[in-house]
Amino acid sequence: MIKIYDNVLTEEELKNFVSDINSFAGKIVCPHTDNLIDATWRGDTLNELRPNSQCMKGTYTGTKENKQKFRNSEKVKETLESRIHEKGHLQQWITKKHFPKSLSKIASMYPCDFAGFEWWCYDSLNFGGHGLAIARHIDCDAALLMLSGSVVYPDYTFLFYDDVDENLEGGDCIFYDKDDKEMQRVKPVANRLVVFSGGMPHAVETFSGNRRSYVFLAWKNRPREFM
Repeated sequence: MIKIYDNVLTEEELKNFVSDINSFAGKIVCPHTDNLIDATWRGDTLNELRPNSQCMKGTYTGTKENKQKFRNSEKVKETLESRIHEKGHLQQWITKKHFPKSLSKIASMYPCDFAGFEWWCYDSLNFGGHGLAIARHIDCDAALLMLSGSVVYPDYTFLFYDDVDENLEGGDCIFYDKDDKEMQRVKPVANRLVVFSGGMPHAVETFSGNRRSYVFLAWKNRPREFM
């Protein structure tokens, strides 16, 4: 299942979206009290123990002509051969109780039963206006996979494009079927929401230009990563 919704937020809501979401940076919802608490400690623990986060390894899939230009970016040089999870993403867990208005509206576009969102942001500005490809992968509870080898998928993934250059080159989200054949491509467009079933293989191709996306994984039960 893949659903696409355009012009999801009003102009004012879109303007406030980033500040709404970033207010949760460095925070996590306590599993006992459901209150927001400081979570900066996670940067020194789980984020350094991700042997299975291969989808976050920097790769390049563009033309040979643009490859050198891509590599010349100092930001890209620093991250091209390393995982970009820490620098490319701000990962958090947030329950419905703490949803800002704009996020509640995004969640309402495809109503489903879930306790909260695991979310992160991929902003090309962190890489000098270029985007590293994200290899084909399936969203899952990364900590549970790391600790036990069990693979558990979210019910749905909500992919929201907040800011995209009109002249962006590349950056499509590519979906694959169960036989690993390309099934559908979705172009990044500002204020576009893509909702797809958990467990669906997908990837992001390399791009040039500014593109900021937010991924929200809808979980019925809080994932092990945030226990």
